[in-house]
Amino acid sequence: MPPDYYQQRPPSTPPQSSVVQDIPATVGLLAVLVAIFVVMMYQGHGQITNAVAYRWGVSDPQLIHDGQWQLLVTSIFLHGSIMHIAMNGLSLYWFGASIERIFGSRKFLILFMATGILANIVSFVHLKEPSLGASGAIFGLVGAGLIFPIRWRSLVNERARRSILTQLTIITVLNLAIDSSIPGIDNWAHIGGLAAGAVIGFFILPEALDGRPLNKNRETMTTALAIFFVLVAVAAGIIQYRVGKNIGSGSMQPAPTVEYRSPHRNWSFRLPATWQAGVLPGTNESAWRNADGAVITVKEVKADGSLASFQQAFASRGLTTRPVTVANLPAFNVTVNHKTSRQIITVFNSSSNTVIVMLISPINAYNASVATYNTALASIRLLHPNSP
Repeated sequence: MPPDYYQQRPPSTPPQSSVVQDIPATVGLLAVLVAIFVVMMYQGHGQITNAVAYRWGVSDPQLIHDGQWQLLVTSIFLHGSIMHIAMNGLSLYWFGASIERIFGSRKFLILFMATGILANIVSFVHLKEPSLGASGAIFGLVGAGLIFPIRWRSLVNERARRSILTQLTIITVLNLAIDSSIPGIDNWAHIGGLAAGAVIGFFILPEALDGRPLNKNRETMTTALAIFFVLVAVAAGIIQYRVGKNIGSGSMQPAPTVEYRSPHRNWSFRLPATWQAGVLPGTNESAWRNADGAVITVKEVKADGSLASFQQAFASRGLTTRPVTVANLPAFNVTVNHKTSRQIITVFNSSSNTVIVMLISPINAYNASVATYNTALASIRLLHPNSP
């Protein structure tokens, strides 16, 4: 009998690879998301303010309608809170790692960017409210993961197919159900991303299952498409950087502000010192104007009813109200579009009065003005009668 050499030596082990080598696109995207969030938190002094979010490129339907297409891209990489980035970051790591191993790094990048943009387009068409986050793109990855064991049925064994479909279906249904019960969640982006991922995934053969001979033209096209989406993200970031400089100073120091108090001294808010205080012509309403011609007005009226009655009054004029919170108080916003200007009206109750705050901005100054307006609303605080 010849000697059994296999028994005399340990079996060879495959070369070890690091996580970065194994799933470079997932790790790279996660690093970009976290880095952007950290810088945004630093600029917002520990929180993601509206001014910071608009500076970095939140997806605002009004601005996109004005031609700022880059917001469909930049908003994918932004998050509004630690919980938001934590949930999306973990989801990207869990789902992204699996999808990247199945589809390959290049096709993974194509899926992430294409579904993220398409999700934002669906949100833009249906939601009409600002949004941000990578969840639309993550749902796109889930959609591709759901479709590939169905589309490539002959390449996936029955046990693996049932396991994949069962797990992803349960996760998808639970996430959509939870999101539907939480105010402010952009379900249109999630649904759009899921559908886009399923459609795109139907036409992309996962590299892990691709047994075809190497085709140079096919490889070149896949690489070129992945590079194209990376360049789209870079171009969108450069454009938004230039736009963002008009929203706020690039320095980490807050711009000088001035505190203003209501006539009854029961609440206050802050505005940049560059906004000039005055009175709205023809009225006795307090008003502040900036150099771009935007105006913020404040009016207090005797509260004769609940906020619901005010909402009904706007609804009777065909205007849609959106619930918000001002100084931890229930409030609502109304947006009114005109040919050359836009208005945002915010209504909340303070003590025995109803407060109506309004922004009137020329369209060409809306981007910067709405960021200032949102920051002013976030600065509102309630005062006690003896407050200094």
